[in-house]
Amino acid sequence: MKISFQDYLKSVLPVDEQEDVLLCLENEFDSSDDELSAGEEAVASDDDDELDTTEPEQVDHRAVFECPSAFKALEKPASLLSSAEGIFKGLFILMLWEGDGWELGKVLKYAPRRVRHNYDILWSVVGIRGSKISLDQYADIDTLELQPVGSWAYVRKA
Repeated sequence: MKISFQDYLKSVLPVDEQEDVLLCLENEFDSSDDELSAGEEAVASDDDDELDTTEPEQVDHRAVFECPSAFKALEKPASLLSSAEGIFKGLFILMLWEGDGWELGKVLKYAPRRVRHNYDILWSVVGIRGSKISLDQYADIDTLELQPVGSWAYVRKA
């Protein structure tokens, strides 16, 4: 047994909502002005939308390094900072993520022997996540030049 979409909606919607929903559907899907009589030709009108043939805008996700006001960026160290040095208390990483901008993460653990990631970081957006950090991606904190995605810097609370 086949029933129309409107009849189906009437069977599942509360009575007080049926009229509003059906009215919205009629207004939303009314295609009567799109129909042509037999033999009638379509004529372009001023209100017809033209096809957009422009290329999609390329988004540049690079950004200038911006240290949050409550933090102080550390100069690029000679080597990655290790937990053996006892410096993780209050150490954070600020990293540029694609589409999300600069994100702050609390350094939890440094594990230099790991192959896939060398830091466990509690990120403000995604929670605890293993991250592969290398010094060659350290952000140039003293310039106003755009930094590439993946750039990062050590920061501490000021």
